[in-house]
Amino acid sequence: MEYIEIKEQIKQKLPVARDFGDSENLLELGLSSLTIMRLVNQWRKQGVKVSFGSLMENPTFEGWWALIQGSMKKKAGKKRAQESKITPEKDMKQPFPLTDVQYAYWVGRDEEQYLGGIDCHAYLEFDGENIEPERLEKAWNVLQYHHPMLRACFLDDGTQKILDKPYCEKIKVHDFSRMSSEEAEAMAVSVRERLSHRKLKIEEGEVAGIELTLFPENKARLHVDMALLVADVQSLQILLRDLASAYRGENLPKESKGWNFASYLERQKQEEGEERKNAEKYWKNRLEHLPKGPDLPLAKRPQEVKKRCSTAGL
Repeated sequence: MEYIEIKEQIKQKLPVARDFGDSENLLELGLSSLTIMRLVNQWRKQGVKVSFGSLMENPTFEGWWALIQGSMKKKAGKKRAQESKITPEKDMKQPFPLTDVQYAYWVGRDEEQYLGGIDCHAYLEFDGENIEPERLEKAWNVLQYHHPMLRACFLDDGTQKILDKPYCEKIKVHDFSRMSSEEAEAMAVSVRERLSHRKLKIEEGEVAGIELTLFPENKARLHVDMALLVADVQSLQILLRDLASAYRGENLPKESKGWNFASYLERQKQEEGEERKNAEKYWKNRLEHLPKGPDLPLAKRPQEVKKRCSTAGL
């Protein structure tokens, strides 16, 4: 991150974009606390960690630039220290921890949980024409072997590991091409109803699946469902992009082949270890003095809900 780049980012966040001196008070120029928080998040995404509080203590560009430079030097020092260590890649065939979000999704699958017993699950449909089932199946397997998390298995102790093979290498094809358009659509809806709210067998490695419906006039519908334990929204976009590339016979990016999620989590743990300890200490000290949260205005208590729905469908 460069001096001019940072100054331009701040300039664009002012109520009226204008040049400013390094020692001018940015709050007096109209920079709100909400905007400063957005800058903190923006810089964090760019790899620079500065706190909202430290920016508010000295709301001038020269003060902020000093903080940003300090953060970048600290990051560079950590990177050099890590590079000097020989850290072997983790064996993903051995159990490794879940992220906090994964753990929440995993716990929520428990039938004993209020509002639980369901999969945090995405279901998508894509309509097209002249889709070749064999070619699609080949592309799906290229994808499953390229991205290890499509072969993930979730264990009873709340850990995960990567299997050598995916849960299934075959895709199910529903050939309704000889029916009328109305009959075929009705049958396709039954496929949707079966897939869109199902609870995948993640303990056996079933974390994703695709099925293909063939309609009259060479039309087709691709059904994709996936446990969000293995892919967030951005990851879904990447997987769908790679599936399309594999279907076209293109090579998938080398950077993502066999990407080691276990090693990533270990590096993240090491990088954030000190920051996490400080945050934990701070909130433990505050815990006894925090007020209780307000009661939520619920139409029905969670334990009274009998029918639950799991899918984010697109």
